[in-house]
Amino acid sequence: MLYILTEQFNIKFKTYWKLFLSIYAFSVVFYVLFITQLLTNTADGLWHNSYYTAGWLEFSTGRWVLPYMDRLHLGMQVEPVISCLTIGLILLAVILIIDLLKLRGPLAYIMAAYIMNNTIVTCILSYRFTAISYGLGVLLGVAAAWFLMQDYMGRLRYLLSLICLIGCLGIYQANIAVAAVLMVFIFIRKILDDWDRKELISFVLSCMVLMILACILYRVVALLHMWV
Repeated sequence: MLYILTEQFNIKFKTYWKLFLSIYAFSVVFYVLFITQLLTNTADGLWHNSYYTAGWLEFSTGRWVLPYMDRLHLGMQVEPVISCLTIGLILLAVILIIDLLKLRGPLAYIMAAYIMNNTIVTCILSYRFTAISYGLGVLLGVAAAWFLMQDYMGRLRYLLSLICLIGCLGIYQANIAVAAVLMVFIFIRKILDDWDRKELISFVLSCMVLMILACILYRVVALLHMWV
């Protein structure tokens, strides 16, 4: 299994490294004024104290991953590091989407540039104190759907998808919509590829079970954080 995973990683890396570097450079230049001017959206209301550290408020809103992410980077929000890392995480999510849709050539570059340079990414970057976490949430939401299509992983793909769903919910609950929309796209693609009806039903049931189980486990972990 490890050999297969390594081989697949090498294939993906060789396929997309040029796309990643070119679109990453383009995105950094696109947002350079936004980053250098330190424009910050304070409308979220999650950051009230002078130290801008995550704590009880994040636990109470169900975003229990945020305090751990905050501690991981020691509560430091240094630019341009924060925005550059966030752009990288979101771009990885975009590449997974491109891989799912099997886009190649100029169309892949156009798609990646279009997704990376829009108001959604700008909004994520504007929440400077949680930008990395929200970028990771998008990546986990996309990865949850992407893993389902990696047949070479066997049953491991379901476990990885479940972990990603729980993680994206723990960062920001709305991120589950990213996974849900991509799962619908995958379902449509399977129909166009003339998949067997039993395989289609199996895929839909798998997605539903994963979604329900992820929501239950997310809620359990959230309640544990509230009780402890």
